[in-house]
Amino acid sequence: MKQTITRKYISLHIPDLSHVTPQHNERHYLYIGESSVIRVELKNDIYELEKKTDISKTVREEEVIPLAKEEFEQLAKYASFHIVRDSYIVSDNPKIILRIYKDRFEGLNRCEVFFNTDEDALRFQPPDWFGAEITNSPLGKDMTLLKLSDEEFNELVGH
Repeated sequence: MKQTITRKYISLHIPDLSHVTPQHNERHYLYIGESSVIRVELKNDIYELEKKTDISKTVREEEVIPLAKEEFEQLAKYASFHIVRDSYIVSDNPKIILRIYKDRFEGLNRCEVFFNTDEDALRFQPPDWFGAEITNSPLGKDMTLLKLSDEEFNELVGH
């Protein structure tokens, strides 16, 4: 099992992405629990079954199983919710990914910063183009984002 340590922020503006190739993501949720989620995901042309479990406010465990396209398509039919977004790796040290949401969650541009240790996460100083930290807010995780009504989402994003 792999663990990830992240902090998440609203993007105040989108930096120049002309030099970055986006990764297209489609996530189809099969199960959303209080602290875990099971989903199938398309990342460009890679198909996976994922289980993520919260360990703490910044740490998550993840299990990933590769899928064939046909398996992905069959499982996606059973999904209750889905999210579509494009992801851009903006920096490698620390790793910063800008996620630009489509469809129902258009208008959400989330910056995710990945760390090796909790200490690194606590010491991080966000750049000027980052807005409010949303790590532990409903906008911080896709599984909590999906639980928002359209009105709640629009209020949180400022529409």
